[in-house]
Amino acid sequence: MRVASWFPLAVLVGWIGADMADGTTANSASAVIVAVVDIEEVIGGLEQRADAERKLQALAADIQAKGDVWKSRLSEAEQSMQTAEGSAAQREAIVAFKDLEFRYEAKLAYWNDILERERVKLWQSVFTAMREEIRKISDARGWDVVVADDSSAEFFPSREAPLEAQYKQFMRNRRILYAGQPVDATAIILDQMNRSWAAGSQGE
Repeated sequence: MRVASWFPLAVLVGWIGADMADGTTANSASAVIVAVVDIEEVIGGLEQRADAERKLQALAADIQAKGDVWKSRLSEAEQSMQTAEGSAAQREAIVAFKDLEFRYEAKLAYWNDILERERVKLWQSVFTAMREEIRKISDARGWDVVVADDSSAEFFPSREAPLEAQYKQFMRNRRILYAGQPVDATAIILDQMNRSWAAGSQGE
């Protein structure tokens, strides 16, 4: 058996080499050690995520400031258009306002796209780092499988689909149907990820 004395919460959830027709296991099979991770808790405590979100907030503030400048220009152009109403300059003022409005909307879409891409990059980097840290810790501690802990998930229906279909999807999405006493790796993963982040140039 591969369970060490420092591993009190190990759970034997299966046996490698099951070969009987009724699903029972052979005596010679080796134990499978499973750990669970509360992903939401890990994400909530990550310094990597917090640092990235601070940068995203700064980017959003910069975009807001640029947007305010354009809004001010639009307001001035609209005022000029209203002032020119009924005069020979009206058409030119309308064209200038519409051109400025079009350019502002294009800029806004571009800025929002940049912000959305940066948000996706944040979660990609977090997930990549999490999987790599889990791999290293699993190798060191002898964990065979690490799964996201959704054992406490609750069903919250919406009005966008039939209730039965929603609950069936809820059942399909469950990763853990039963676990006696699995290894709770949440604190271990979170602590090691924050240590790795602080040790790198990102944490300076």
